[in-house]
Amino acid sequence: MLFHLMTDNKGAAILELIKNRAVERWGDSWLAQITHAYVELEGEKATFVNRRPQIGRAFETGGCNLETAVRLADCIGCEIQLSCTEIKTTILKVQAIRDHLSG
Repeated sequence: MLFHLMTDNKGAAILELIKNRAVERWGDSWLAQITHAYVELEGEKATFVNRRPQIGRAFETGGCNLETAVRLADCIGCEIQLSCTEIKTTILKVQAIRDHLSG
């Protein structure tokens, strides 16, 4: 599924999408389940007890670091992709195509 985020707070929007997917997957126990999945991905560096408050706070505040967001997306079977666009380059390419077609 591909989403184009039309909002000023893209981080919060990404976390909201992750939360919605987690709720679809696990229902009311989504926070506990995503925390367990997160701890499993992180390995020996994390425990459920120290990660649950961190993850809960990320969803409450709509903010976390990029590494946490990527790992949370992994927990629900998603990945975050970056797509860069260059408006100036696109405009120049369109103009070149128009020039070519017009002769």
